[in-house]
Amino acid sequence: MAERLTKAGIAATDTLIGINPGSIYGGAKRWLPDRFAESTERLCRRLNESGDRRTAVVILGAKGEEQLGREIAAHLSAPSVNLSGATTIRELMATVKRCAVLVTNDTGPMHVASAFQVPVVAIFGPTDWRTTSPYGANHALVRHPVDCAPCMLRECPIDHRCMTGVSVDQVYEAAVERLSGLFGSSRLSGSNQINQTNKMSQTNVLEGFTVFLDRDGTLNYDSGYLKSASELKLLPGVGPALARLKAAGARLVVVTNQSGVGRGLLTLKDLEAIHARLEGLLEQDDAALDAIYFCPHHPDDGCRCRKPARGMVDRAVSELQVDLRRSYLIGDHARDVQLAKAVGAKAILVTSGRVDEQAINMLRAQQAMPDTIVQSMAEAVDWILKDAVGTQASRIASGSTIEP
Repeated sequence: MAERLTKAGIAATDTLIGINPGSIYGGAKRWLPDRFAESTERLCRRLNESGDRRTAVVILGAKGEEQLGREIAAHLSAPSVNLSGATTIRELMATVKRCAVLVTNDTGPMHVASAFQVPVVAIFGPTDWRTTSPYGANHALVRHPVDCAPCMLRECPIDHRCMTGVSVDQVYEAAVERLSGLFGSSRLSGSNQINQTNKMSQTNVLEGFTVFLDRDGTLNYDSGYLKSASELKLLPGVGPALARLKAAGARLVVVTNQSGVGRGLLTLKDLEAIHARLEGLLEQDDAALDAIYFCPHHPDDGCRCRKPARGMVDRAVSELQVDLRRSYLIGDHARDVQLAKAVGAKAILVTSGRVDEQAINMLRAQQAMPDTIVQSMAEAVDWILKDAVGTQASRIASGSTIEP
């Protein structure tokens, strides 16, 4: 493959930028070609200005995407080769491995790059980023959160908003960040708009911590049994407050009892739509959830997942490698506090101004009082950040650490 690239004018010393603008799955997964071209052109110019090596571009794609590759190549000033529909699997792998970064839609080459530890900028629209995002640390997930995604449709029946909402600046900045080693100490300044990278604060005081969250009455208004996504409304200040946790490095995991499914009041599809709306609303505030676990069972079913049973938390430990020694749980019900105590998490009871004295007395009798009682999510976050800073200072003073 090296010889083939050389014949195409790509030197072995060139910094090679890979782009994969197509998707045989369907047009809905494709970011706009003109934006691929513009972000790639800007990236090449930046690399050429910052380094002493020439930058070149390789365009990848499947059979039938040759014209797409040609159209993008026509807008690039850097040397480029269009390999769309012109490689075997082995040749594709060799080419991807040669790249300094791969900018791509949600496609097979994305996972090839990840396997070779080639930095990836993955642009997601209608597909589920939670299940098919690239594996590894040095990758950026760029998406524009909308209520209708993930829809898994091959063609968008409306306005392709999940992809048109992704800007050139977002993709360009993500690629620069992945290639920061090529710039030395030079970095872009200003705020980064990439939703899924969730930039951490300099302190990263909650790095390695997980905050478990109840849903109804904690994140959104509790109107009884939510039966449709349109009924879900966040409580005031929830999004910005959770964004502070994300900025400090925490993972956010929802654990919620949803017996309405077991009672026949809503379907699993209804619940999925509700949770998609919840995720979309929080992502708009830079407070993306890392996972949602729910118990659909009737209280009489005797399951192991309905809170205060610990089944949902145990799943999170298994699937997300959660360290319960570094965890908090925020909820508005006694069972949330009981769950926190059962798993060793610090418990924050949110009352929204109404304290259930009977529940407090029950918890006191069980010697299972919450670590703090607050009236809002903002107050809960204030307490967590203060507690984490205090714990960190104590560890430093004592010289002790908690192994990850």
